[in-house]
Amino acid sequence: MFHNRVLYEGLYLRQRKRQYLLWTLLLMSLNTLSMYGLLTLQFQVNHPLPPILSFWVHTLAGFGIYAFYRSTLMVPSPVPSTPPQPLLVTDPGELLCSVNGEKRTFPYGEIRYLESLENYVKIITSGKTHVTRLTMKEAEERLPKPTFVRISRSHLINTSHVELLEADSLMISGKSLKIGKVYKRYVHELLTELPSLP
Repeated sequence: MFHNRVLYEGLYLRQRKRQYLLWTLLLMSLNTLSMYGLLTLQFQVNHPLPPILSFWVHTLAGFGIYAFYRSTLMVPSPVPSTPPQPLLVTDPGELLCSVNGEKRTFPYGEIRYLESLENYVKIITSGKTHVTRLTMKEAEERLPKPTFVRISRSHLINTSHVELLEADSLMISGKSLKIGKVYKRYVHELLTELPSLP
């Protein structure tokens, strides 16, 4: 449970793979030493290696099954049968945020996509990239759907600027952005409804 909820979801799925690997190896080492001590000192087992190996084989298999479930079977919330049409690029709405300590507003139509940087977000517009202290979740809540759609843990796009949709990626302003496995079905169902998409 600690591995699944804290290490895998808290570190691995948040792209902190090195920390995840180090913590997992550390916990496995400590558990192995603990089991070795219990088996040899308390239960007087002469050959503790086979039961320890058996334990880790079953444990790692459980980790693998959980990772498989999280990456392939869990999908975002169901897509409405008829998704609403996206807002036009000329929509008057704006995203208000702080850039370099100053309040800035970005008209929705100028935003191409957003990219996650942990507790910061890069806002890519037609002419420039801006960095603001904002989480991807907060940005997703502030921006209107379905004009803005989350396509992965790292990217939130403006559907009005999608130039090309492929099986695992899409293109905006000449840049290819990967679509996450968990988001793939939702993104494809929504974007294939767009009349302007080539």
